[in-house]
Amino acid sequence: MRAYREEKGYSIKTMSMKSGCSEMLLKMVENGAVTHPKIAEQIKRAYRLNKKDILEIIPENHRPGPNYNPDKYKVPEKVSKYFIMDRKTEAELDLAGYYAAKKMRGAIR
Repeated sequence: MRAYREEKGYSIKTMSMKSGCSEMLLKMVENGAVTHPKIAEQIKRAYRLNKKDILEIIPENHRPGPNYNPDKYKVPEKVSKYFIMDRKTEAELDLAGYYAAKKMRGAIR
């Protein structure tokens, strides 16, 4: 990737604008880091990568083959329900906090 960029005379900032990714991410990927497959597609178009090259910048569990498991790092549903609040719950908590504060000030008996 770096060779292509330097061959064309592009700066990392130019490639960042072409790919729609941050400069920091491109620096990391050029130095061997991996990224999400959707972001890798953006990078592929900007750097004109072939299929072999793009497989090197996506995580192993997203590559085709026996280790393919895109949900490997997904939080299990039985665990996530205790950590994720929806907006309605947040609004209800805000409303309860509002009435509790008014009650403490003596505005509500």
